[in-house]
Amino acid sequence: MGGCAVTAAAAVGVDVECVDRGVDAGDLAARFFAPAEAAHLARLDADARREYFFDLWTLKEALAKALGTGMATSLASLAFTVHADRTIGLDAPPEV
Repeated sequence: MGGCAVTAAAAVGVDVECVDRGVDAGDLAARFFAPAEAAHLARLDADARREYFFDLWTLKEALAKALGTGMATSLASLAFTVHADRTIGLDAPPEV
């Protein structure tokens, strides 16, 4: 995985997650993910669940930071879908 940002006039941040650390994806999804996201995670095998969990978690963190609201934004209100072709869909309140 890699990232690249080029700018002459703006601050850039990179959020990095250690994906081999122990997490209870089901518990965290139940607390912080939209119901559809948590249900999708529950249908995946353990390896796919871990990968998809971190995909969603980093998307949610990045959007909350970009909005400038941080964790004050309900992560469950930001419902992402990562499609098989790696395109990303977002279902969020109109103010987002």
